[in-house]
Amino acid sequence: MNKITLKRIAGISTLSLAFVISGCSSSSGGDKENTSGDLSLMVSSAADQSALADVLVFIFDNNNAFVESAKTDANGLLELTLEQGTYTARIQAQGYEMSPPRGVAAVPFEVVANEDLDSTIELSVNEDAALENAWVNGNLGDNSGVLVVASAGEIAVSALTDDKGNYTLFNVAAGEYTLTSYHAGMMATPVMQAIAEGENTVNISVEMNDSLPSLTGNLSFIAGGTKKSTDVSLLHPVTLDVIPGLTISTDNTYTLKGIPSGSYIAWASFANDLNVMDPDWIFKNGPTADEALSVTVTMDSVLTADDSSTLNFSLTGAVQQASPTNAVDGLAIPAEVDTLTPTFTWKDGVSSYSSADQFVLEVFDLQGNSVWGGPTETTILGEAAAAGSAAGTHTHIPGDVYSKEFNFDDAGAMLEDGKTYIWRVTAYQNKMDSDISAKRNIAQSTSEDQMGLFKVVLQAQTL
Repeated sequence: MNKITLKRIAGISTLSLAFVISGCSSSSGGDKENTSGDLSLMVSSAADQSALADVLVFIFDNNNAFVESAKTDANGLLELTLEQGTYTARIQAQGYEMSPPRGVAAVPFEVVANEDLDSTIELSVNEDAALENAWVNGNLGDNSGVLVVASAGEIAVSALTDDKGNYTLFNVAAGEYTLTSYHAGMMATPVMQAIAEGENTVNISVEMNDSLPSLTGNLSFIAGGTKKSTDVSLLHPVTLDVIPGLTISTDNTYTLKGIPSGSYIAWASFANDLNVMDPDWIFKNGPTADEALSVTVTMDSVLTADDSSTLNFSLTGAVQQASPTNAVDGLAIPAEVDTLTPTFTWKDGVSSYSSADQFVLEVFDLQGNSVWGGPTETTILGEAAAAGSAAGTHTHIPGDVYSKEFNFDDAGAMLEDGKTYIWRVTAYQNKMDSDISAKRNIAQSTSEDQMGLFKVVLQAQTL
């Protein structure tokens, strides 16, 4: 009998913001019966704020379904009229980092009827662009909003198809790749291809299939988690892109239908809803203690044929960040700090975490790399279990302390002026774990994936 096989994986550390964006909205008047609003985007280089032409912009609805795509003009501008609702965007250009970066989920933005939304998006230069100077064009037979991935082991580059099924993979290092595509209800025939410097053309054959497997499950809200509509998604295991069409919002039972064969990461609650995946539940569902070293460990669903399987999630209330941080809803506008040693402030969020024995801070860059802090083996397993382990990367913070300065433990980390970062805080409690018949530091909760966004903007010094 064909079936879905589920297995656990570790080491997934993701951030969750869309693009670094600043903007304002104003009423545009007009017919009150109108249900659309205008979105105006200005795309520029983060290095010198110069306008970027021919940048690809893809718009998706709140369930990750493709809505529209377009390119910026010679002045870096793009204007779209969209029905009122919630959307996300993906922006790509040769020589620049994709926005959002790999492993970063997009923060939704709202389009309001009869209102204009004006935004400026800055793209960071791809530091490897000098070496990764190949790009790949192709077509998927007029299938729009399909994820295309060129992979070679743990190296992968992704793109999306436009409304005519065309795609462009930017910043590809020359080499041997397997190209395939992903979308709910669609199967692709993978293509083995040698990619050379310059322009390459690779078309991929796809076909609809109404007998692909599905993934079902329930959401449980525990320890301060608030029952509300929550997003559940499947992600590509290397690029961490959400698979188009495989996102659903629910407060109870979910079903993701039409999953093509492949390996995926299943994830619940990307959105800023003050709920997060319960890190202790993740620990207990992993086969080894090592998998608890990251509170963002998820499940890797290996789909082998036409069948269905079940995966349940437990969600808990988030530790709430106070400052510096972007707003809990709306556009992902980073809070600005004028120091290289900002002070991070948080609160329990729910009474369940007032018994926390310690907190752990961690700061990431926009590529998802850990810059400072993070849990240690002692944090996870307790002093006895971690005896003789490697030195930790972060000094623990007492459970009654809710504010701490960056690099307070003199770990040698440095922030850079003009760069944007995101910080996370996790609450731990030391108590008996019956599964291992010993005490361990149990992660009770962590902060929102899409919160804690800040940008270092040092004031110019005058003599």
